[in-house]
Amino acid sequence: MPKPAKRTATPSVALDIPTPQPIAPTRDLLKLEEVALYCEVSTQTLRKEIKKGRLIATRVGRQLRIPTRELKAYLDRQATGA
Repeated sequence: MPKPAKRTATPSVALDIPTPQPIAPTRDLLKLEEVALYCEVSTQTLRKEIKKGRLIATRVGRQLRIPTRELKAYLDRQATGA
Protein backbone atom coordinates (compact mmCIF):
# COMPACT_ATOMS: atom_id res chain seq x y z
CA MET A 1 0.00 0.00 0.00
CA PRO A 2 1.53 3.39 -1.01
CA LYS A 3 2.14 6.04 1.64
CA PRO A 4 -0.01 9.17 1.45
CA ALA A 5 1.72 12.32 0.26
CA LYS A 6 3.03 14.57 3.02
CA ARG A 7 1.46 17.97 3.39
CA THR A 8 3.76 20.92 3.66
CA ALA A 9 3.27 23.57 6.30
CA THR A 10 4.19 26.33 3.86
CA PRO A 11 1.13 27.96 2.31
CA SER A 12 1.06 28.24 -1.46
CA VAL A 13 0.18 31.95 -1.25
CA ALA A 14 1.83 34.66 0.81
CA LEU A 15 -0.23 35.74 3.80
CA ASP A 16 -0.58 39.47 4.19
CA ILE A 17 -1.63 39.84 7.81
CA PRO A 18 -2.00 43.48 8.87
CA THR A 19 -0.70 44.61 12.23
CA PRO A 20 -3.40 45.48 14.78
CA GLN A 21 -4.40 49.12 14.72
CA PRO A 22 -5.86 51.07 17.64
CA ILE A 23 -9.61 51.21 17.44
CA ALA A 24 -11.89 53.99 18.53
CA PRO A 25 -14.24 52.92 21.30
CA THR A 26 -17.65 52.19 19.78
CA ARG A 27 -19.14 49.69 22.22
CA ASP A 28 -20.40 50.07 25.77
CA LEU A 29 -17.83 47.72 27.34
CA LEU A 30 -14.26 47.38 26.09
CA LYS A 31 -11.75 44.63 26.82
CA LEU A 32 -8.64 45.63 28.73
CA GLU A 33 -6.49 44.67 25.73
CA GLU A 34 -8.53 46.93 23.42
CA VAL A 35 -8.14 49.89 25.75
CA ALA A 36 -4.41 49.23 26.13
CA LEU A 37 -4.01 49.20 22.35
CA TYR A 38 -6.10 52.36 21.95
CA CYS A 39 -4.22 54.25 24.69
CA GLU A 40 -0.83 52.80 23.70
CA VAL A 41 -0.09 51.52 27.21
CA SER A 42 0.28 48.06 28.68
CA THR A 43 -2.52 46.11 30.31
CA GLN A 44 -0.46 46.22 33.53
CA THR A 45 -0.58 50.02 33.49
CA LEU A 46 -4.36 49.89 33.14
CA ARG A 47 -4.63 47.37 35.97
CA LYS A 48 -2.61 49.71 38.21
CA GLU A 49 -4.89 52.63 37.32
CA ILE A 50 -7.93 50.47 38.11
CA LYS A 51 -6.41 49.35 41.42
CA LYS A 52 -5.68 52.98 42.38
CA GLY A 53 -9.30 53.90 41.59
CA ARG A 54 -8.41 56.28 38.77
CA LEU A 55 -10.10 54.13 36.11
CA ILE A 56 -13.40 52.37 36.71
CA ALA A 57 -13.77 48.81 35.43
CA THR A 58 -16.30 46.03 35.84
CA ARG A 59 -15.96 42.27 35.68
CA VAL A 60 -17.64 40.11 33.09
CA GLY A 61 -16.95 36.63 34.33
CA ARG A 62 -13.24 36.69 35.10
CA GLN A 63 -12.38 39.43 32.62
CA LEU A 64 -12.13 43.13 33.32
CA ARG A 65 -14.15 45.40 31.03
CA ILE A 66 -14.02 49.17 30.91
CA PRO A 67 -17.19 51.09 30.13
CA THR A 68 -16.70 53.49 27.23
CA ARG A 69 -18.05 56.46 29.22
CA GLU A 70 -15.54 55.73 32.01
CA LEU A 71 -12.67 55.59 29.52
CA LYS A 72 -13.71 58.93 28.04
CA ALA A 73 -13.95 60.48 31.51
CA TYR A 74 -10.54 59.05 32.45
CA LEU A 75 -8.92 60.42 29.29
CA ASP A 76 -10.55 63.83 29.88
CA ARG A 77 -9.16 63.90 33.43
CA GLN A 78 -5.71 62.95 32.14
CA ALA A 79 -5.81 65.70 29.50
CA THR A 80 -6.80 68.39 31.99
CA GLY A 81 -4.52 67.14 34.77
CA ALA A 82 -7.38 66.82 37.26
